[in-house]
Parts: sequence; structure tokens; C-alpha cells
Amino acid sequence: MHGLERAVWVGAALAVAGAAIAAIVTVTSGDFGETDGRAVLALAAVLLCGGTAIAALHLLERGLPLLGAILLVAAAVELVLFQLGIWKAEFGDGSNDYFKLVPITLAWAIATVLLATVPLVAVDRSLILAAAPAVGAFALVGATIATVLIWRESDSQAWGKTLAVVGILLVAGYLLTAITRRLLTGPAPSSTQP
Repeated sequence: MHGLERAVWVGAALAVAGAAIAAIVTVTSGDFGETDGRAVLALAAVLLCGGTAIAALHLLERGLPLLGAILLVAAAVELVLFQLGIWKAEFGDGSNDYFKLVPITLAWAIATVLLATVPLVAVDRSLILAAAPAVGAFALVGATIATVLIWRESDSQAWGKTLAVVGILLVAGYLLTAITRRLLTGPAPSSTQP
């Protein structure tokens, strides 16, 4: 690992540790209130978007630079939108459009973390080429439907069921990718000697 690359990873590790310490101090000092809840949500957003960013960096290293770069940018944008929604939203009866950013961004963050990790789960190039487009399509369609439903505050049962079916297909496709990889390659070699 080169000096600059190592410095970036060390910086990321320090940022994560600092965020965790700040969240713990916020939560443990005094009564648990709205600010504490927002701090926990903000940390969860960092975890989800950070996971996507780390997976995207691995994609850059493993020969999928376009996908890795797109997902890295998406993770950063999602983190900003999450924080905006978490800290600017009015919770309760007076909820505003900032409030909608949280579930909408969550839908897109789930889509991007799955898009970022399915090539890492698949490993084999032919399996990546078969699984990534299908899982990616379900992820993007699901996030799009969720966005429309949330933004329009729709309670359409038909669209809700459509989203559920897309979600089921997404989860099944993702898990079947991991299972197929295991069936095709067998168990990983042991790193320890008996």
C-alpha cells in the first residue's frame, strides 16, 4: 500500500472512530432526546454510506473502475442527503420535505450498497456479468418506486405491492448470487494449518 493510499485509509479509520466516540458521548450525556436520536441516525447513515464507499474502493482495485467511481460518488451524495434530512427535518406532525429525504435516501443507499457488494460476492467475472445487471436493475427500480411513493405520499396498494415484489426479487437475486458462487467454486481454502 502506497503512502497516500495508506493515509486515506488511516484518515477514514480515524473519522469512523471519532464519529463513534462523538455519538457515544452524545447519547450517554443526559436524557435520551431528539438530538440523541438524530445522532444515532446520523451514525447509522455513516455506517451505510461508508460501507458502500469501502466496497466501491474495492471495485476500483478489482478492475471495475466505472462502477466503483459511480458508487463512490453516490455514497458521498447519499451521506450528504441523509445528514440534511436527519438534521433539518421536522419530526412529528409538522414534518416537512426534509423529512422525506431520510426514507428516500435510505432506499437509494440500500440500492447502492447492494450494487457495490454484489460484484464482491460474485467474484467470478461470468457470474458478475450475469448477476450484477439483474440485482442492479431490481435495486434501481425499487429505489425509484420508493422515491415516488414517499415524495408523493402515495398510499397506492398496487404500487406498494409492486415495490414489495421488486424487493423480494432483489433479495432473492442477491442471495442466489452468493449461493451460486459457492456452488461453482466450492469452499474457500483454509488459511490455517491443522
